[in-house]
Amino acid sequence: MSIPPSSFTEWQDYPLTLDPIHIAWLKNAKKSSDAFAVADIEGEEISHKRFLTGVLLFSKKIEAYSPEQNVGLLLPSSGGGAIASMAILALGKTIVNLNFTAGKKALESAAKQAEVKHIYTSRKFLDKMSERGINLESFFPNSKLLMLEDIKEEISTLERLVTLLKAILMPAALIRKNYFKEVSMSDTAAILFSSGSEGSPKGVELSHSNIAANAKQAAIELGAVNSDVSMSTLPTFHAFGFAITTLMPLSEGIPIVCHADPKDVATIASGIEKYSGTILVGTPTFLRMYTISKKVTPDSMQTLRLVVAGAEKLTSEVRDGFASKFNIPIYEGYGTTETSPGASVNL
Repeated sequence: MSIPPSSFTEWQDYPLTLDPIHIAWLKNAKKSSDAFAVADIEGEEISHKRFLTGVLLFSKKIEAYSPEQNVGLLLPSSGGGAIASMAILALGKTIVNLNFTAGKKALESAAKQAEVKHIYTSRKFLDKMSERGINLESFFPNSKLLMLEDIKEEISTLERLVTLLKAILMPAALIRKNYFKEVSMSDTAAILFSSGSEGSPKGVELSHSNIAANAKQAAIELGAVNSDVSMSTLPTFHAFGFAITTLMPLSEGIPIVCHADPKDVATIASGIEKYSGTILVGTPTFLRMYTISKKVTPDSMQTLRLVVAGAEKLTSEVRDGFASKFNIPIYEGYGTTETSPGASVNL
């Protein structure tokens, strides 16, 4: 393993020495197969070996259903979404994370621009959006929506058991050789779209090198260690939620705790307390909700060692209010989708 660089110049070449994010995840997953990799606060806890089993099973299904290069995802932060993301990357395909808050015109435009023929989503998620008066299925007239629940039902118990044994017994190198497609670090790993507030959504292509390098930079600057637990509550259609709170922790062997609604701070705080969460990343708007919520107590947040704000300006009101209630400082990150997304963080 190469030593992480310390200067700007060295970072020009260092990304070439890194593994793609899904390979880094695979190596770490094999080292701690029994530990938990992903938990949904209101759902189940998934170990590394079960997560790997899910990736192998779903990649086989995605390969059969989606021969095209660009594959759509329409999901909030969740264990299923994380498995689907790794499965798509393992196939050497390009993830197109679609912003389900962007509106019908923007979503239809994004799917058309990226030539997305198949979109993987969840019936449970679509039903929740429907309860809010949003019929997402009608937003994609030229794409087929595939439900993760239906795909899971197609997989037999025998196939699950055989794949689980392979995940446990096969070394990482053999899994990579037999199940993963080789990729170039310059290949496009993901396409993320703007909201379309300034016209048609703009698609940003991020390479495997972009994501792997920024994930490693974030892990170094944040001092990420194996004992950390990262709260993954930002949507993965946002570069922050995709690269920093989902892919970065998993690639570093750090478990993530997911929740679909970043505004549901009471439930997230309960998850922090339950799983001894140590890293929380959010927008200042979301972080302010923790301060004003009477359901979020200082005790529920006491295991946090690092809170980082991004995507909006961090006002002194939010910073001071959070520090006053929880005795935890908020650090300020800055970046854009084009910077994968982190450009800097004030520590």
